Amino acid sequence: MGQVVRQQNFQRSPNLISICVDEIRNGELSGRLYHCYSEEACPFSNVAHLIELAENLFDQIKFPQASTQMRTFTEKSRKTVQPPEKKKSAEELEKERGKKGTMLLYVQYRQRSTWQGMVKWVEGDQEWKFFSELELFKIINQAIQ
Repeated sequence: MGQVVRQQNFQRSPNLISICVDEIRNGELSGRLYHCYSEEACPFSNVAHLIELAENLFDQIKFPQASTQMRTFTEKSRKTVQPPEKKKSAEELEKERGKKGTMLLYVQYRQRSTWQGMVKWVEGDQEWKFFSELELFKIINQAIQ
């Protein structure tokens, strides 16, 4: 499992995400994702959906920037889009809880087509560094189950 780290202050992270796991069925997590740029929860039905929601957020706020870009065969419009304004504080995010467990996620880098960062299991009051999405979800599975 990832490297256990000393307590960090995630509250200053522009891309802090609260992952509220409400159900685990056949080993697949589902629940709600919260971030500072929306008042509403983003429901996810599986890990792939959770990754897609987080990637879309990171692209929208331009943090962390991806070191690789997806190729397309069609012309993308090159409109400059302003990042959204924050609608929730980190303190409000930390109050959200999942029925099975809650993780606070801070992705520091998106290098080598994966994520690197830190994750905090709220109920267990433990934090880990992770170096890939696979490692992150192994940590979450072991902590929650």
